[in-house]
Amino acid sequence: MKSILVLTLGCVPLAALTVWSFVELASVEHDLTGPGTAEDLQAQAEAAEQFRAQVRAEQEPLAELAKADLLAAPPLEGLAEAPDASHLKQLGQEWPRWVEALRTSQALVDADRPTAVGDLEALKKATTQMEELKAALGGSSLQGTDPVLKVVRARIDRLKRRIAKIEQEQDAAGRIAGARAAFHATQYAQCVKICDGLLAERAQAVDARTAENVRILRQRAQFWDDAGRLASDLETAGTLPARRNVLQGFVDKYPDRHVHMDSERKILDRCRRDLADTVAKIESAEKDRAAAESIDRLRADLPADFSDRLKRAGQIADRYGTETCRATLRAEVRRWLAERLPEKRLQESPRLQEAETSRREIVRGYFTAVNSPRGYKRYPTYEQSIRPVSEVGTYLASQLLAAPGATVPRRCVARYETARAALIDNPRPKHAWRQLAELCDQLDEELEAYRKKPGSSQEKLSFSAEAQFARDRLASADWEHLEKLWPPSTKP
Repeated sequence: MKSILVLTLGCVPLAALTVWSFVELASVEHDLTGPGTAEDLQAQAEAAEQFRAQVRAEQEPLAELAKADLLAAPPLEGLAEAPDASHLKQLGQEWPRWVEALRTSQALVDADRPTAVGDLEALKKATTQMEELKAALGGSSLQGTDPVLKVVRARIDRLKRRIAKIEQEQDAAGRIAGARAAFHATQYAQCVKICDGLLAERAQAVDARTAENVRILRQRAQFWDDAGRLASDLETAGTLPARRNVLQGFVDKYPDRHVHMDSERKILDRCRRDLADTVAKIESAEKDRAAAESIDRLRADLPADFSDRLKRAGQIADRYGTETCRATLRAEVRRWLAERLPEKRLQESPRLQEAETSRREIVRGYFTAVNSPRGYKRYPTYEQSIRPVSEVGTYLASQLLAAPGATVPRRCVARYETARAALIDNPRPKHAWRQLAELCDQLDEELEAYRKKPGSSQEKLSFSAEAQFARDRLASADWEHLEKLWPPSTKP
C-alpha cells in the first residue's frame, strides 16, 4: 500500500494549513501574556483584536469543522463564504483534493480485497472495479497518481491472467468430461478428437497427471476406434496378403500389450493369432504354387517304374510339406495304382447266373424259380426268362448243390475290387499289400479249380499280375515315400 501513502501525502499541505492556524492562535495568546514595550503591547493588542475579529467571523464554519469527521471526508459547509484572507478559504479550496484522495484510496482497498483462487465471479468483479479505478485515476487532478496507476494496471493484468487461467481450467475440465462421456457412449472417434483438441489447446491448463490421464484415454479411444474398423477392413480384404496387411498394421500400431486393459489384450492376442494363421496360409499358398509346378514337371516326365514315381513324389512332399501338396500327390499315386491294379471287366452279362450240380457240373444261364416241382427253369437269354417263348427243362433243387447265383468269375472280381479299392484309398499299410497279394493268389487258384469243371466259363481272367505287383511293393523301399504322402496322422 506504499502507493496509497504517496497519494495521501500529496494532500498534507491542507492539513498543515489547518494545524498552523491553531498554532498561530496559540502564538498570539502567548505573545499577549509576555512582557514588552508599550508600542509592542499596542501592536500585539491590535493584532490580537484583528485575530479575534477573524475568529468571530469564522466561528460558524469553525464550529462545523470541529464537528466533522475529517477522515470520513464529508462536504464542509460555509467555507465558500469565508473571506479571502481567511485560512479557512484555502482549506475550502484544498478540501476536494483531500476528499478525492481518501475516496481513491478507499476504492483501491475495496478493489484489491482478497478473493478465493477459484471464485471466477469475484475475480471478474474485482477486475471491473480496477478498470473503473484506472479510468478515475486517468482523469484525476491529484499529485502522485502515477505510482498508484501503475499498481492498478499491474493488478488488472494479474486478475486477467488469473481469470484466463480459471476459464481455461474450466474449459479443460468440461472437455475431459465430454471425452469420457463420448468414450462410454462408444463414440471413440469423437473422444479422440476432443482429447487431441484438449492436449493441443489446453495443455498448460492441466497438471501433468491429468494430461497423462487424457493421453491414456485418447489412446484407449483410438484403440477401440481402430478395432471397430478392423472387422470391416478384414471383410473387404479380398486376398490373403491384403488381410495380412490389415492385421499387421493393427498389431504394429499397438505393439505393447501390457499397457492395455484385459478386454483390449484379448483383441490384440486374437489379432496376433489371426495374423500368424494368415501368414502361414500365405506361406503355404506359396509352397503350394511351387509344389504344383514341381508336380506338373513330374507329370510331364513321369518315370515308367512305379517306385521311381513314388520316390519323386516323396521328394516333392518332403520339400514343400503342405497338405495341399500331399493331397495332390496322393491323388496322383491313386491314379498310378489304378493303372497298375486295373479294374477287372467280364464279357458275360452281370445278370448271368450259374449253379453247380451234384455231379460237379456247372450250369450257366438265366434261372427262374418254380414250386411244382420245386426247382429252377433255365433260359438261354434274360429276355426269355422274363417272357418265355418255349418250354424248357427244370433243374430240381435236389440236383443242385446250391441255388443259382452269381458266377464264380464275377464273385472273384467282386472280392478283388473290394480289396483293390481299400488299398488304393490308403496304400500306406503293408498288410493291405500283403492281403491283396494273398487274395490274388487265392482267386487264381479258385478260378483254376473252377475251370476244370464241365460247363464252367473259360473267359480269360487272371490276378497274377496284380499279385506280383503287390509282392514287388512289399520287397521295395516304397514305404519310406508312401509315409511322406500318408503321414501317420493323415486320415485315409
